[in-house]
Amino acid sequence: MASDTDAKALGEALRSEYSAIFGYGVVSAYVSDTYNSSVATVWSAHRARRDRIIHIIESSDEDLPQPEVAYTSTKKVWDSLTAMQLAARIEDDCSIAWVNALQQCSTPDGRQLAMRALLHTAEWTARWRIAAGTTPSVDAFPGLHRSKGKDLHEVDPGAQPSPTLPTISSHSTTTSPENDRTVLSTPSSTTMMSSTMTPSNKVSPSSLSDR
Repeated sequence: MASDTDAKALGEALRSEYSAIFGYGVVSAYVSDTYNSSVATVWSAHRARRDRIIHIIESSDEDLPQPEVAYTSTKKVWDSLTAMQLAARIEDDCSIAWVNALQQCSTPDGRQLAMRALLHTAEWTARWRIAAGTTPSVDAFPGLHRSKGKDLHEVDPGAQPSPTLPTISSHSTTTSPENDRTVLSTPSSTTMMSSTMTPSNKVSPSSLSDR
């Protein structure tokens, strides 16, 4: 059974994992086929981490945080490059959350989980930045270089648009360089979920190959 301190700290990190999972839905809709394997790998890792945290919190006395209906970003997404930029920012946001969790967890197991998650998000921040040609690609202190909070924010449920969208795989999206709103829906929801995000990246597929 997790300590209440760890459960509370992991609950905050869980919110970041929720937004990352949502954000990768947008990334997957726009990234080129070259990077599909990389997206699938990291997306799966975030879902697995989410499930593990949920299990830990459910074994404690803390309330389990629930995901928001949708998340937004100030950035725009309209092609593979901007999708990769978004992926880098998603991982960067997660690094910030996991640094906070690492500082707050009180048990070895909790700190180990936070450290592994931080290493994972820092690695993928660098991978996506390299793919996008962003410099610097590596932070000396992952999760500590930005003073502001997450780039992805919860959407006000009462302020959602009513979109008409094409279908891409299991997600529906529409956006353009002139329109900074990306609208995404998933089969698990009966309502359309909106998000505005902007990513950029490009590099050879080998730089994103799984270890």
